[in-house]
Amino acid sequence: MITPIGGISYNDKLHVFHSETDVGPITQKLYKELTGVQTGDVEAPAGWIVKV
Repeated sequence: MITPIGGISYNDKLHVFHSETDVGPITQKLYKELTGVQTGDVEAPAGWIVKV
């Protein structure tokens, strides 16, 4: 599961990474790639899938 984080509050100051409401482009790309591997729509990199 990929969960975007809008920001982190530290010492009463909010540090925003991309946007407080929108998912950033890197998180979107990572989510799409990982879910694609899970569903078989994207070929997994070598060594990612191991039979158990």
